[in-house]
Amino acid sequence: MEFKAIIKDRLRYRRRRYNATDESALEDTLLSKNIAVVELNQCQKDRKFRRVGKKYLLQFFAKLRICYAIDMPILDSLELCENVIPNKNLKLTIKEIRQQVASGVEISACLWKYPNIFSPVICRLVEVGYRSGKMKEACDKIFYMLNLGLQMRRKIISAMYYPAMVMVALVFAVYILITKTIPTFTQLFTGAGIKLPLPTRLLVQITDALTYNPWVTLGGVIGIIACILLIPKVYAKSYIAQRTALHIFPFGGLLKYSQRLTFISTLYTILSAQVPMIQALRMTRNAVGNIKFKDAVISAIFSVNNGQGISHGLDKHSELLTPELVKSLKFAEETGATVQILESLQKEYEEGLEYQINLFKEAIQPIITIIIAVVVLFILLALFLPMFSMTQVITK
Repeated sequence: MEFKAIIKDRLRYRRRRYNATDESALEDTLLSKNIAVVELNQCQKDRKFRRVGKKYLLQFFAKLRICYAIDMPILDSLELCENVIPNKNLKLTIKEIRQQVASGVEISACLWKYPNIFSPVICRLVEVGYRSGKMKEACDKIFYMLNLGLQMRRKIISAMYYPAMVMVALVFAVYILITKTIPTFTQLFTGAGIKLPLPTRLLVQITDALTYNPWVTLGGVIGIIACILLIPKVYAKSYIAQRTALHIFPFGGLLKYSQRLTFISTLYTILSAQVPMIQALRMTRNAVGNIKFKDAVISAIFSVNNGQGISHGLDKHSELLTPELVKSLKFAEETGATVQILESLQKEYEEGLEYQINLFKEAIQPIITIIIAVVVLFILLALFLPMFSMTQVITK
């Protein structure tokens, strides 16, 4: 099989292609050669490019866990899920999986064929659960992991509603002011024959552009919306953007916290399914979405492979992961209670997420106030400076 990979060569990231019997064997080979793997995906000509939202996956595993709890046969369980899931792509995928399972293929092997729907973490948990006869527990873990991810995403998006609505209202109000009110003052200033100051000239140019070139205005609005919609895609593809985002106030603090929670919850979920540490770290590397956190997990992989423990590899990333988290993991390794301590850390970070979101809201409000103040000050200067000049002309 052919795989495409992104590897870290010193400070640069390079794309490579490899041939191997399976993904795990290739990872082991590259690790033995001290090659740091950032991403690794299988190249498949018949790869399914369907997209399914996380909420539909959550519904699927919620139904599946109930079916396993009542010992319903797998084919009947998949048929039930196929009938109740509203998403067409997932419905079609479940139908194809059911047909493959009926022909004797393991359900975990079926899930690996749909990498755009089922993540490697989900596939590995199902594989471990199926082979150990604990599919109900595996579905419980997947359900909890998906539910946690959705809740975290919803809370972060909800924190963005306030600044987004305020900025939209500000833009709308300024647009009405510029296109309806400013032209009247412009005619007055022009008729008076006074020299316009720089803020007024800029405001007049903006007013003319918005009033007499509506298509340019429409194109600008569409361009701004397109740029906003492209931000997630640019962030996912650009490692420079990912590094920079961690240092942008106040978004960086919330981003770091959410990535720490993803790191803890994914590692706990996988280790609790009795997956070996190196494999668990590899899946955690795939789950975190920021390159600096991926680098931290890669350091932990090399450390574990050298027999030094996960905390030793994370020591140099303690500023990113916090010294408290690294010390907790070191204590967990020393006591042999890694899973139990990760569970406690996960609960602690879940409870702290709401507090971090409130901190973000408190930090964003002064920034919005400053932006509004700057815009209002610019408009007032553009309007009142010519009025002062007119007053001096009339006095003379």
